[in-house]
Amino acid sequence: MEEKITRILSRFGFNESEIMIYLTVLKLDKPTVTEIAKKADLQRTLVYFHLKTLLKRDVVRELVKGKIKRFVATPPKELAERFQRWTTDVYSIVPELESLQTIDEQTPIVTIHDFATAHYEHYNELASLSEGSEFRVIQSKQSADPDFQAFKPGEWKQIVERMIERNIMTRAIFTDEMVDTAHTQMDAETYAVFKQRNWQIRAIPQDRFDFEEMMIHQDKVTFLLTDIGILVRIQHKRIARAMIALFDALWLTGKTRKFE
Repeated sequence: MEEKITRILSRFGFNESEIMIYLTVLKLDKPTVTEIAKKADLQRTLVYFHLKTLLKRDVVRELVKGKIKRFVATPPKELAERFQRWTTDVYSIVPELESLQTIDEQTPIVTIHDFATAHYEHYNELASLSEGSEFRVIQSKQSADPDFQAFKPGEWKQIVERMIERNIMTRAIFTDEMVDTAHTQMDAETYAVFKQRNWQIRAIPQDRFDFEEMMIHQDKVTFLLTDIGILVRIQHKRIARAMIALFDALWLTGKTRKFE
């Protein structure tokens, strides 16, 4: 278990000693430096050194009573929410960063990802678009079922709430069956939030779908192939423009729908 925790926290810039100290403070009740060093089997000078960094990053907090200094760990949920905000902030500046990058616009960038590991990251990117952005999605019930089910408890509601907060508009082409059964894929509270999203929906017959799910945002076209468990992304301005044109042509043939 701690090996997994160490692996994940290290991705956010924590070294092994800092992680060990944070976990030790979590386990103990307001420990002193000496107690932390003893429990973690580290030298006191090393604990002092890393505590300074953890205090600056607000990963642990200091309690002073007289001459005695004790420490408490920042609650894990608060830490996770902070990491989430950092990730959101990074995604929000992606367009600005990409505008600085020199790219061969003639060569598409094609990446293939495992659906199980890339699914949440993909939606997190969509929910982190700059305020007032929009993306296009075409989806059938065949894809929607495993798509919704791939979220862990609470994740989908969190994604939707961020889309609402940032007023991200979703222009969607769905089948009637997908619109009619969406409420069965989430609890009542999440569905109530889901309906509040900035939606523009058109429905078309199932027999017009030659693929399960496609999303377009900025210069990226993403195919979610849930039946074989992969996510394919093509990044290319001209391809994205062409797919938007095809999407908009199909959009005109649909009928207006909304989630009831």
